[in-house]
Formats: sequence, C-alpha cells, structure tokens
Amino acid sequence: MTNRTNPNERRRHPRYAIKGRAIAVVRPAMLPAGTITQLSRSGLVFNYRDAGHQHVPGRELDIIWSDYTIPYYLKKLPVRTVSDIPLDTNLPKNDARIRRQVVAFEHLSPFQQSRLDQLIVRYGSRIADDRLNWTSKTQSQSR
Repeated sequence: MTNRTNPNERRRHPRYAIKGRAIAVVRPAMLPAGTITQLSRSGLVFNYRDAGHQHVPGRELDIIWSDYTIPYYLKKLPVRTVSDIPLDTNLPKNDARIRRQVVAFEHLSPFQQSRLDQLIVRYGSRIADDRLNWTSKTQSQSR
C-alpha cells in the first residue's frame, strides 16, 4: 500500500511520533542507545550521542518503549542504514556529537511487523508533513 501524493516523496508509509520514551538499541552494540524521534512501518529515525564509534552497516535493532507503567520490547529487527548525519556541527571535535540515524526495516517476520503495528496504533501520533499535501497545494496554485 502506498500513501504518496508527491511523486518526489520516497516514503511508503506515514511517520509517527511515539508517546512515552522509545529507545533504539543497536546490535551488535557498536553505537550507544538512542532516542526514537519518528517511526513508520518501514523504518525509524533515532538520535544518539556519538563518541567516535565505528559505524557498520547491516545490523539488527531493538526497540524498548515505556510510559513507566507498561514496558514494550521488540527485539532483533533487521535494519539497513539509510543516513547518519550530525545534528550540531558547531561542537569542538573532541566533544561527543548528537547524530541522527535513519534506518529502514528489512525482511521483518510477520510477528515483528504485527508488534510494530501494535506500537504505532497504541502509542503513535501521526506527524504532519507538508509534503503529504503537495498535490492539493500545487493544484490550488495553478488555478
């Protein structure tokens, strides 16, 4: 199923913010755990503090979520790195930097996809994106 209205938009699924605290833990443990900022059926975005860790593509990721009443743990999601960029480039080189990593899910099992869907439905809040309204904006401007 495709939810695209902008032909330049590459995302296949809407993005969601997750209510509560959601953490991404990379396997093997080559990066520190990071805070998930966006989640969709096809991938996620998380921020982490980089202290010179080696970046290795092709790995697994765990999602740990809690609202301090109900823990949620989804483990060993196969992922591929789409991008990994620094958020603040004004820090001295020896300071740990905050980086944003975007990963795409790869070959999730039906159980993993079902649990991911449950997390989105129960705790997700759709992120407004101007690009989703691209078709209606361009149509109204051409009139």
